[in-house]
Amino acid sequence: MTGLSPLVFSGSSYLPFAAALAGAGISAYTDLKTGRIKNTVTFPMIAFGWGWSFALGGWQGFGANVLVSCAVGAVSTLAGKMGPGDVKLILGIAACLESPLSLFFGAFLFMALAVSAVFVRLKVHGFRLKAALAAMRAEALMEIGGVKDAGAAVHGEKVRHPGGPVIFAALVLCLAWTWFKGVPSI
Repeated sequence: MTGLSPLVFSGSSYLPFAAALAGAGISAYTDLKTGRIKNTVTFPMIAFGWGWSFALGGWQGFGANVLVSCAVGAVSTLAGKMGPGDVKLILGIAACLESPLSLFFGAFLFMALAVSAVFVRLKVHGFRLKAALAAMRAEALMEIGGVKDAGAAVHGEKVRHPGGPVIFAALVLCLAWTWFKGVPSI
């Protein structure tokens, strides 16, 4: 366990990570199977994360966790292209991870979402990079211009990529990085 961060991984603090992994894993599965992330998974994650922070840090720990996890959720909402279930899952994970790990998770999440978006467009365009990038550029310009579903207009079909598995992958990568390298200083 070289480089293990004692501030992040210590004793009973594994429980919030287990809750985040379990909730994200279940959500990834239901998102692939049904196209939906269930409130019965996300709301308990949020409540558990905030409750855990209150139990360990009192009102100050609770307030800090609510502020940071809502900020991570708000940034993901502003980024667009995510459904409400994805945003609630991100909020639940951020609540379970607490700061600064929740901010680090946000960085992994947006990196994973960008890679996912490029991969889906490559797949739609037969893995021809130039065609996929041109389509993504056209899609972005149309969205800036106010077109509601630019993906369908550009690609000729609704481009769907479930967020649950991507969010789960970002969580696993974030926890693995933290396990081996520690949390970077902010």
